[in-house]
Parts: sequence; structure tokens; C-alpha cells
Amino acid sequence: MSLDKIQNRDITKALDIIVARGAPIHANRVLSTIKQACNYGMSQGSLQKNPASNIRSRDIGGLEKPRERFLTMDESWKIF
Repeated sequence: MSLDKIQNRDITKALDIIVARGAPIHANRVLSTIKQACNYGMSQGSLQKNPASNIRSRDIGGLEKPRERFLTMDESWKIF
């Protein structure tokens, strides 16, 4: 399949497979990488439009919650 024939439904189908495997956050990362690659393709003239531009990560893998974890003083000293 040539780059110009890729549509957003092709991308969402591929991302749905990743989510079905139990890796929704990974699907968000893959979507981000696809968007960057398509933007680069547009800047180089290989693509006329970015087929991933209208796909939102919250619709694919969901919203990611910030973590509450931080290092204790003892843990931070072990780094040094």
C-alpha cells in the first residue's frame, strides 16, 4: 500500500489491535509516532495530508493518569 492510500481507519484498526492485546498506553505512544512520521512525510512532500491528525489518543488508548510515585530520600541517595 502506498503512503497516499493510508486512511485514518487503517491506523485506528492497527491501534485497536494493540489495545486488544492489553497495551492501551503503548497504543497512544504508537499513535504519537505515526503522527510524527506523517508530519515528516508531509514536510518532505511524500504525503499531501496526515491521515492520523484527527485521531485522538483518548479515543484509542484512553487518557493517561499521572503517577503519584516519587523517590524517597533513601532511594535517591542510592542513585549517587
